[in-house]
Amino acid sequence: MLPIVALWEDPSRSSCSGLCRSVVIRLRASRNVFPVAWNLARCLNRIAMKILSLALLSALSVSAQLPGSVSMTTSKLDGERQVRVEPGWLKGDRLTAVTPKLGGFWSDKSPTNFMMEAVLTGAGVPEKLKVGIDGRISEFTAVSKSPGSGYNKSLAAAESSGRFSVPLAFVKEMLTGTNVVIQVSDARSFAEAVFSADGPTRARPGFKKALQKITGDGSEKSQAKPNRKPFEK
Repeated sequence: MLPIVALWEDPSRSSCSGLCRSVVIRLRASRNVFPVAWNLARCLNRIAMKILSLALLSALSVSAQLPGSVSMTTSKLDGERQVRVEPGWLKGDRLTAVTPKLGGFWSDKSPTNFMMEAVLTGAGVPEKLKVGIDGRISEFTAVSKSPGSGYNKSLAAAESSGRFSVPLAFVKEMLTGTNVVIQVSDARSFAEAVFSADGPTRARPGFKKALQKITGDGSEKSQAKPNRKPFEK
């Protein structure tokens, strides 16, 4: 803290015969005050930047796991490219209905196929998948003998998933269809909901983004440079 010295002049002894009063404030700053304050500010700035970086990393990790989010990875070992869609919610009859989720992944090692992933919450293991595209029904059987499992904290319920291999062209038909309904069955019952509905954490927007990454639609247009005529004098 800077020392403050206040001097008060007695008006009876002043040369101005008491007509003026003066208060003199002297600030004596030590030579070490400003270096210490500067180092403290630098330390606080570093701490703030670290906190901000950790917050951004946690936000990115959370957003990457949101239902319907899409991620693409490329292997440094063999160059394999994978595109993954986190299972997104389907649309039910009611806003609060717990519907199946649908996602999947694609690899350029099998470029004409897409591995669909169906998730049931609070039910059994998915065994069959039926997809109705404008009245045309297709049925698929789970290919994985060891289904995935997890726990949904927001719903406080267990989740189980099954994988179904479908042609990539079939995914395109699902995206172009007007009325697409999904039915997921376990050993005892089934649950069905609408795929052809957009919205936050829905399945279809994620499939659209994934297909764009797989086919490269839009990437070439964004990278292409306009053709310019040579300068003419």
